[in-house]
Amino acid sequence: MAKLTPGVSPGSGRPDKEAKLIRAAMKGNEQDINDLFQTEPPLQHRPSLLNTFSQKNALNVNATDKMGRTALHWIASQGHEHCVDKVIQHIRANALIPDKDGRTPLHAAVINGRMSIIKKFFARGIFRDNINHPDHRGRTALHWAALGGHEQISQVLIQNGSDIEIECNDKGTALHVAIDGGHEPTRWVLLRAWAKIKGDIGVIQKLLADGKIQADAEDGGERTLLSYAAEAGHTHLVELLLARAQDVEAKAEYDRTALLWAAAGGCETIVELLLDGGAVIEAKNGDKRTALLAAAEGGHDATVKLLLERGADIEAKEMDYKTALILAAQGGHDTAVKLLLEKGADIQAEGRYDQTALSYAAAGGHDATVSLLLKSGAAVNLKGIYSQTPLLTAAEGGHKATVELLLESGADIKAKDMNSETALTLAAAGGHEATVKVLLTEGADVKAKNRNKQTALLVADKGGHEATVKLLLERDADIKAKDINNKTALLPATEGGDKTTDKLLETGAYIKAEDRYDRTARLYETTVQPPLESGASMQAEGQEAAVKLSRSCSM
Repeated sequence: MAKLTPGVSPGSGRPDKEAKLIRAAMKGNEQDINDLFQTEPPLQHRPSLLNTFSQKNALNVNATDKMGRTALHWIASQGHEHCVDKVIQHIRANALIPDKDGRTPLHAAVINGRMSIIKKFFARGIFRDNINHPDHRGRTALHWAALGGHEQISQVLIQNGSDIEIECNDKGTALHVAIDGGHEPTRWVLLRAWAKIKGDIGVIQKLLADGKIQADAEDGGERTLLSYAAEAGHTHLVELLLARAQDVEAKAEYDRTALLWAAAGGCETIVELLLDGGAVIEAKNGDKRTALLAAAEGGHDATVKLLLERGADIEAKEMDYKTALILAAQGGHDTAVKLLLEKGADIQAEGRYDQTALSYAAAGGHDATVSLLLKSGAAVNLKGIYSQTPLLTAAEGGHKATVELLLESGADIKAKDMNSETALTLAAAGGHEATVKVLLTEGADVKAKNRNKQTALLVADKGGHEATVKLLLERDADIKAKDINNKTALLPATEGGDKTTDKLLETGAYIKAEDRYDRTARLYETTVQPPLESGASMQAEGQEAAVKLSRSCSM
C-alpha cells in the first residue's frame, strides 16, 4: 500500500488563493478553479531557472481547511463530477491525502453516495493500491458503503479490490455493519462476495449461530446463500449450510437449484456433497436442463463423470432437445464427449433442428471433436431440418480443417440444403478463401447454382470478397453466369462500387450485359461512382445511359 501524505496547512504558499480554491471546490465552481490554475501553470511548463522560486510561491493544490480536507475532499463529498479532472490532473495534486479523521476523498465520496465520482477515481487509476485504507476508526470505504446501505457502491468497491474481511476497530467487517444496519440488499452483496472469495467460514458460522442470518434466507432474486456457495465452489460453506438448510431443492434465478449451480460451475466436490445431502439429480431449470446437461455444456469432465456414475439420465434433453452429448460437442469439449460416448450416449440423437452432435461440432469448427465423432461412427451425410449436412455448416463457417476432415470421411461435396446452397456457395458467400480453395481442389462444381441461380462467383462478388472472386476466376468460374434477376457478377460489383470490379473487367466481363430491368453495369457505374477505367468493351455513350435510366425509373 502506498504511503498516504498528511494534509498541508494553507499557511504556506498562497493562502488567499488556496482558500479560494477550497471555496470553489465546495461550491463546484469550475470557472474559479480554471482561473486559479491558469494563473499558476503546472511546474513542467515553467522555465527551469524559475522552478524553485515558482514552486515556493505556487498555488498549493493540496492545501487543507481546518478539518484537514483538501479541495478534492470537497469535490468528492459534494459530488461535483465536472471539477474532478481539473484537480486530479494537476501536476502536484495528491488524491491520497487523508483528513483529520483519516479519511481520503474516496471515503468522502462513498459516505455521501457519490457513485459517479467513485467511478471516475477508479477510471483514473486512483486508489487502486489504497482502496482498503482505514480511517482512524479502522473503517475502509467498504465499511462506509455498508453503513450507508449503498448497495451499488459496495459492488463497485468489491469489483475494484475492496477486502471484505477487514475488521474495523469495533471488530466488525463490512458484512457485520450491513447486517446490523438492516441494509438487506447490501448484506446480500457482501454475502455473495463472501461466498465467491471463499471467505472465513467462522464469520458465517457465528452469524448463523447468533441468528443474524438464516441458512434458507433468500435475496431479491430468490437465491439462497447455499446456491451462491455452490456456484462459487466454497466447499466448507456448503457443508455448513447443508447442515442447517431446510430445503436443498430451493429454486431461484433461472429456476436453478444449488445442484444445478454447482454442476454448471464444474464443482464436482460440491455436486457430490449436495447429492449426498438429498439433492435430486434430475432436477431441471427453466430451460429443462439437468445437472448433467449443465456440466456437459461447460465441459466439466470430472463433474460429468461423477453424475454419470451417480445415475444421471444420459439421454435427458433440454428445451431445444439437445442431449448432453450434443451440448458437449457444440462446445468442442472432447473429453466430455468421449466420456459420454463410452457410457453409451446416442451419437445420432438430434436437437430441435434435426442436427446431430457432429453437425454442431462441425458448425463450431471443433476439429478434434469432429474427428472423435467420426471415428465413433457418426453419420457424415445426415441432414438437418433445413437439409444442411455437417459439411455445409462447416463450410459456411469457413472452418477449413473441419471441411478437410469431413471430406476425408466421405462427406458429399455435392450436397445441397433447402435453398440449393452447396458447400462451395456457402463458403464463397462468406469470403472464406482457404475453404473455397479446398473445396475446389476436391472437385466442387464451380458452376453450381443456389435457389436464386447464383453461382459461387456471384455470391462472392456480391459480398465484395475480392480474393475469393480472384480464386474462382482462376478456376474457370463462368463470368457470364446470370442469377434469377439476370445479373452477372459485374452488375452487383459496380452497383456496390467494390474492389472486385477491375478484376472482373480484366477477365472480359461484358459491361453492356443487362439485368431484368435493362440496367447495365455501365449504367450502375455512371450513377454510382466515377467512370470505369479499363480496356473492356465500353462503347455505351452517355445518351444511351440516360435512356436506360429513364426506362428503369418508369417501371
